[in-house]
Amino acid sequence: MATLTSHNYMVGLFIFMVISLGSGYEYFSMEWLDNGEKGEKSNDTFKYYNTGVRVGIIDPEKYSLKSFKRHEKYFRNTLKTYNKLKGDDPLTYGEWLLLNNYGILRDTQMSILENKKKALSKRNNKKNFVKTVRKGDILLTNKKGTGLVGHVGMMATNKCAIEMPGGKGWASGIKDNNRRLSAGAWFDEYSSAYTMVYRCLGKGVANKAGDWAYHNYYNPKGGRKKTIHTTYRITPDFSKKNPSYCSKLVLQAFYFTERRVVIDHVIRYGPFIIPAKITSYFTPHCEMSYVGRF
Repeated sequence: MATLTSHNYMVGLFIFMVISLGSGYEYFSMEWLDNGEKGEKSNDTFKYYNTGVRVGIIDPEKYSLKSFKRHEKYFRNTLKTYNKLKGDDPLTYGEWLLLNNYGILRDTQMSILENKKKALSKRNNKKNFVKTVRKGDILLTNKKGTGLVGHVGMMATNKCAIEMPGGKGWASGIKDNNRRLSAGAWFDEYSSAYTMVYRCLGKGVANKAGDWAYHNYYNPKGGRKKTIHTTYRITPDFSKKNPSYCSKLVLQAFYFTERRVVIDHVIRYGPFIIPAKITSYFTPHCEMSYVGRF
């Protein structure tokens, strides 16, 4: 087993999490990942894909080598962005893939980057989405442009979501980026990709988290007028509400209302909360149920 140095401490802990919590994952060596320098570009696509298969992240029947090849350009470009953001001790390509779980959702083992079927009726799908979502639900979709895979928001009420959408200039910070939007507006905004809906089976926990998100990222009194203005910036400080970013907002909403529902050592798994892995940060006290994708 290769020795974990300071630069891959974060990934080493994530690997421990994979081994400890994952179903059917096998013990593996860091030597499978990268033998080159940080950020080195390699044509050995199969090696990285096979690593994902061997550790149980990738199910070849649900995520093919062909699909992985198609996503590699995006992965490598996103890695470059991540390493610029992280600064010291940049990650290798293999480490970054593991950190982001290859963009694979842990429960369904489908890729968050999967293209939406054109034959899917937008009108009916939107209607079903609006009827399905409720307060406290986590909304996970794909949005490119940051060093992390995926984008996440949450339903603060039965009818509206709270999110930090980011956008152009996100790396240096975007002022007043927090916003409220109706469930229908969320669907329209991200209609080019699937939205996966997750629900905490503890309704009381979900309701409190929804309230916290609204009161801390929109209006402390619960009013319709926006009185909180949060800057979008990805930073490693989990405790602060400003600046913030998408997945940090969501996890804070649960953590600061009932801490036992989020793993105590959440920050040890890396300086940033990975959107595509959002459900893996929760304990059995807030079991996340996959509601569906729209």
